[in-house]
Amino acid sequence: MKLTLNLTTVLLLLSLTACVHVDSLEPAIPKDAASPDTGAKRTAMSEVMSSAQKEALLKERIGGAWSAFLKEDYVAAYEFFDPFFRARTSQETYISWMGKIKYHTFEIKDIKVTGNVAKVSVGIVYSVSKVKIKTQEISAPETPSDVDETWLYVYDNWYKEYYMASLESGVARY
Repeated sequence: MKLTLNLTTVLLLLSLTACVHVDSLEPAIPKDAASPDTGAKRTAMSEVMSSAQKEALLKERIGGAWSAFLKEDYVAAYEFFDPFFRARTSQETYISWMGKIKYHTFEIKDIKVTGNVAKVSVGIVYSVSKVKIKTQEISAPETPSDVDETWLYVYDNWYKEYYMASLESGVARY
């Protein structure tokens, strides 16, 4: 039996099989909320940053995250996720969940920034190699899809909110 799946369904099925363990969904302040140095000068929230500067930094971060996904560099991709997720989920655990979906291209379609929260629409092309879930195998050829993401400006940088499709929730509370 061949299933036709959209990206949301694939992500939901994969997240249900990933044995996701998050200690708590309550927010915590991570020990180190810093991000990898991209060479860009960042400004703390206590300093003034224009909306144009904030959006330019956001575009840079979105590009960096999706470039890491395209290269299957999950160590780099992990660093783009919000510090609340990273405080609860080790890099090793995150990497063990990855690799079932192959991303081929991305394009930023729309960005709406409200304060320190951004809603981003990204057009992607993805594929799924054969994955067995219980008794069923799923796969998908290269398929275009639109992905809606939330990015959070925390202290001095933008972070992609980790969203758990199986729980219909992220880790960060705001």
